[in-house]
Amino acid sequence: MRIKREIVQYAQRHGIDLIVVGFHGKHGIQGMTGSTANSVMHTAIVDVLLVRLTE
Repeated sequence: MRIKREIVQYAQRHGIDLIVVGFHGKHGIQGMTGSTANSVMHTAIVDVLLVRLTE
């Protein structure tokens, strides 16, 4: 099972209302195309907080 699907399903099963995902995009949110963070953001039915990782 793809990781994005597992994250979204886990949130639904456990009543989670916010998913926090870190990403390494070097060009901000626009540089996330195809990433797990981008997939979760577009698949989840709850709020998703994206945190840019600097290291």
